[in-house]
Amino acid sequence: MKGALTTLFVVVCSTVAIAHAERPFEDGIKPTQLAQIAQMLPGAPIYSIRLFREKNNGRISATVLTASKKTGWQIVLISPQGLDRYRKSWVSAKLPESFAVSSPEALRTYGLTDQEGIVFAGCAPHMCPDIFSAMLYVPTQHRAFSGTCDNGETTYSFMPTAALQGYKTALDDILQEIDRHGTQHACSSGTREKEK
Repeated sequence: MKGALTTLFVVVCSTVAIAHAERPFEDGIKPTQLAQIAQMLPGAPIYSIRLFREKNNGRISATVLTASKKTGWQIVLISPQGLDRYRKSWVSAKLPESFAVSSPEALRTYGLTDQEGIVFAGCAPHMCPDIFSAMLYVPTQHRAFSGTCDNGETTYSFMPTAALQGYKTALDDILQEIDRHGTQHACSSGTREKEK
């Protein structure tokens, strides 16, 4: 009987240890998921990889910042799909020259009301800090919103309608934060739409 109880105790302890070993990954990312993300990484040199928890679903996504002479800075968003799979959910288009001078630290997340937005910022070559831009990508909208501050006047890549006011406000906040560390132009928050 004592041998049977010892065996039962060992089996229960082993099962608890295995379950406990898996628990850290319930709130994190499994090595197999990280391997999937690694397989999706672009071929261009990588300057930053940031993992973040999506507010709208609690899952972990990855943003990847790359750069090449052909594309300049480029952002890739890798998001969960289903229970254990990942997919490339967004690749930024070629960014304007007003983003050309930047750094890996310029890629970050921004807490919106119900989700995390992806932010990237930079300035124009030989024009820093007079001309700088910020982009806010909103995953649930599948859309990037950009603003450029040119010597105190802000131009947007979109028409800030009432439906988009929250994103404009967030972008203004991001631009003003950058401006506090630059020339302190007090970028306007007007509604001029960027010429296409």
